[in-house]
Amino acid sequence: MEYELDLNYLKKKDRLLFQKIYFKNKSKFINLINRLYEKTNKSIYWSVNTIFSRNNNLSGLYMNYCYIRFIKEINKTNKIKYIYTQSYKQKKILNHYFKG
Repeated sequence: MEYELDLNYLKKKDRLLFQKIYFKNKSKFINLINRLYEKTNKSIYWSVNTIFSRNNNLSGLYMNYCYIRFIKEINKTNKIKYIYTQSYKQKKILNHYFKG
């Protein structure tokens, strides 16, 4: 089944799936950020960056992480024909992640 996905206006079933992914992956994301932080030798410049905040909503990074996981999940059962993104930057991120 071909699927058009609009990240600006998710269908109800897609919103529910996204919410599930959003809440389920918080600890995985925090672990990922902690591993990245360890590789910076705990630099003060990284410490004050909003990426390392306990509030995942301060940066768009966690949302984009969730969108990638969300799209991967939808792609398991549907062939995604188009994805309408929220910004050009998000489009670049998704194009890079889903090459081919």
